[in-house]
Amino acid sequence: MTSETRQLIMDVMDGNPGAFVVIRRLMYFTMWYPLLCHLKERGLVGSRLWQVVKDDYGHNWTQFVTDQLAQMGYEREPRGQALGPSVLFHPN
Repeated sequence: MTSETRQLIMDVMDGNPGAFVVIRRLMYFTMWYPLLCHLKERGLVGSRLWQVVKDDYGHNWTQFVTDQLAQMGYEREPRGQALGPSVLFHPN
């Protein structure tokens, strides 16, 4: 993992253990790196990130990711596979 990637994780976590749980779950998705960049750009970090995933989405990770990808301009196939630009994740 590059230092840039570690810094991105730290920035999105913002010292909140719940946000770290969210980040770890997002890393199961192919698009995890662009998702973290998107969350950081929106200011959806730390306790706010944890609150949104917990309260607004009821820990429905797939729906949260689907909604974030839609905001990023990505579409999803019916099978749930993300579509988008040719670079789907950050090379580590």
